[in-house]
Formats: sequence, structure tokens, C-alpha cells
Amino acid sequence: MNIGIILRRLREELGITQVKLANRLGISRSAVSMYENDERLPSPHMLNSFANFFDVDVDYLMGRVNTRKSSNNSVINNPLIAKTMEIMILMTDDGQEQVASYAEILLESGRYSLPKPIKKDEDKRE
Repeated sequence: MNIGIILRRLREELGITQVKLANRLGISRSAVSMYENDERLPSPHMLNSFANFFDVDVDYLMGRVNTRKSSNNSVINNPLIAKTMEIMILMTDDGQEQVASYAEILLESGRYSLPKPIKKDEDKRE
């Protein structure tokens, strides 16, 4: 099965129009149409955007596997992390880099990082 058919089926399963999908992904309706009609192949970045939006693996979009999502990719059970990823999907690459840089600054400040676990050797010093 080709990418276009899979994209159309996933979009129709959600009951959304090409316009709504285009708006959510920051592309034109005609681009969605061209992807669905196999007139244009999505870039790797766009494939990831589609995969994240539809919550499927890229391999599924490309027709390489029949399983929508492999079990080892379902590690994001934290709703806040999932929401952050959904927001970042809608951002440009530059915006995503800015968010990642800011997160690193917050983590390095120590104010928002989790405490480091105590090693067994440090426990014995008391």
C-alpha cells in the first residue's frame, strides 16, 4: 500500500478534512491533496509530522509494516510530555530547537531537575 492511501485512510478515520489537517500541520490543503494522491512524497520531517499527528510509526505510513505503532514506541505515557510533543510538531525546526535549548537551560540550572540517585558506595560512607 502506498503512502497516499494510508494518509487518506488515517485522515478519514479521524473525520477531518484536508483543510483541517493542513492547518494543524502548517501546510497547504493542496500539499495534503498531493500527498494523498501520490503526486508528491513527504519529506522526512513531514513524514514525522504525519506519524506524530496520527500516532503511528513512520514505517506504517510507508507501508513497510502492518502494525500502526510498535509496542516499544509507546513509552510516552506522561500526558504533559505528549502535549509538549503535539505542540512542538506544529512548530518550525527553529522553534523546536529554541524549545529544546530552553529546556536544557532549565535543567542545567538545577532548579527543575530531579535529584540524582545515591550510589551504593556513597551510602556506605555514613
